[in-house]
Amino acid sequence: MSSVMAIGPGLISGRSNMINEFTVFTNRNGYHGLSIAVDGPSRADIKYNDNRDGTVKVTYYPTIPGEYRVSIKFDGIELRGSPYRVTVRGEDSTHGYSSSRVSYDPNKYHPASIADPFTSSSSPFGSASKVLVSGRGLYSGITNVQNEIVVDVKTAGSGRLHWSIEGPGNVECKNRGLDNGVYKLYYKPDQPGNYTIKIKYDDRDVPGSPFKARVV
Repeated sequence: MSSVMAIGPGLISGRSNMINEFTVFTNRNGYHGLSIAVDGPSRADIKYNDNRDGTVKVTYYPTIPGEYRVSIKFDGIELRGSPYRVTVRGEDSTHGYSSSRVSYDPNKYHPASIADPFTSSSSPFGSASKVLVSGRGLYSGITNVQNEIVVDVKTAGSGRLHWSIEGPGNVECKNRGLDNGVYKLYYKPDQPGNYTIKIKYDDRDVPGSPFKARVV
């Protein structure tokens, strides 16, 4: 059971009247024993797709914005981290933005931070609930390898992005800012074990933070 895990953007945030997805790693063919429930302001149509490689793609389709809870059970046991709190936004929640300079000190390891990353022309204040976070590095990692997390702040307004990682080993952290409001965070731990990743925007936790990552 400890090897079963779920990752994907649909466990962090979603959009109404759109397909939101995540992947469950079951290490067996088919989705026998897998149970998914999505509770929130609306019913959400849930579909499974067996990838035939020990993973199952799960999609759900909510019709009303709001806070949802995604529960995942396998063989009757709830996965670690479940139920996941997911903020589902409306279809028209996009705003104009302009990029600004990213400051990064390569000699700093953790915590790592991005200073003044993004300013929105439509909102003078940062909104952590509108930050989209994805990437396999949120939930699992590999020692001595750069594990990636993707942070999208396009619609989050003006704010400050800060992240930290704690665990049994030393961690080398790097940040990379893209021109479209997306940032990539990399961490390279030197020891296996359980790590805690905290991501904040404008001094508030983004949806799903803190994240628990198991490094092997």
